[in-house]
Amino acid sequence: MSLLRKCLEAEHGLTRSAISGHIDHFQSTSSEDLGWGCGWRNIQMLSSHLLTQTYGAKEMLFGGSGFVPDIPSLQKWLEIAWMRGFDVMGADSLDFEIYGCRKWIGTTECAALLRSFGLRAHIVDFGCEAVNNKMRSADGQGQVVQGRARGTPAIKTNGPLDKFLHFEVQCDGCEAFPIRGFIFESTQRENFHLCSDCMDTGKYSSLEFVKFDTAYSSTSRSGKEFNAGKSDNHQVLFDWVWNYFVGEKSVHSKASLEQFKERVITSQQTPLYFQHNGHSRTIVGIQRRRKSGSAKDEEAILLVLDPAQRTEELARALRGNSGWQKLVKRGVHTLRKPEYQVILL
Repeated sequence: MSLLRKCLEAEHGLTRSAISGHIDHFQSTSSEDLGWGCGWRNIQMLSSHLLTQTYGAKEMLFGGSGFVPDIPSLQKWLEIAWMRGFDVMGADSLDFEIYGCRKWIGTTECAALLRSFGLRAHIVDFGCEAVNNKMRSADGQGQVVQGRARGTPAIKTNGPLDKFLHFEVQCDGCEAFPIRGFIFESTQRENFHLCSDCMDTGKYSSLEFVKFDTAYSSTSRSGKEFNAGKSDNHQVLFDWVWNYFVGEKSVHSKASLEQFKERVITSQQTPLYFQHNGHSRTIVGIQRRRKSGSAKDEEAILLVLDPAQRTEELARALRGNSGWQKLVKRGVHTLRKPEYQVILL
């Protein structure tokens, strides 16, 4: 985070940023967890922060070991949490077995694990109105709770997030719509999908993609249609993240960029586990900046650590203050999924 802070302070233009304290980056590797382990890697990132920045965490977490466990050890700790009664429904959906498996996990598993150590982990949903309407029951009385509406049946999917999201997907290789057969989603490029025919051409690395079956797309709605109006809805997430890191009641929450005394402030808040259907990352801060060519308009940019990125590449970019922006910064236009979830502690 000290490297990121230096880069943010050296940027040109009118910008103000809020970042968390120390956190280590954990990358997915081809020999261990590439394509399925992003959830575990984000838990490791959060743990590295908690162990160094939170009073009493070393005694509370992982039996007082004082270090960040590897993925198999985290899987064991999650099974222990299940046995203690945390997230019984989620455990049942995974057959109460996760150790040694390549099963995807999401926000509920992360929250259950952290709660088992006495931490108050809260899941917050952010979605557009089209998704909320889809979730509600036929009589309009459904209540949205942690990603599914009460009164609506759960639909089986292969994604780690919500059980009701089944929007049609277009192939970004040959533009076939809808994709038939298997769908391959990139873990490194936002909202990038391929069909089986494109994957078979050999132009794309199989290590970059996760394979889903046709349950991933089960409606007649195209992704392009669904994108309409999403940016405005996802702006709510950016506003929430800003208030979270700077403090909703602090002088910074509503201050203009000119009123900030510091270019970068270190927040006392914990980083956020950041989930969408197919992948998860860790939000370590947020930046506000003046839009190019505007005297008043501002935009917000999330600062994220992605397990799909190589740690060495990220560190090199930050040390050299070159190319790190494309690895860390995510604007509202990059959020192309219909719903996102975060875990706050």
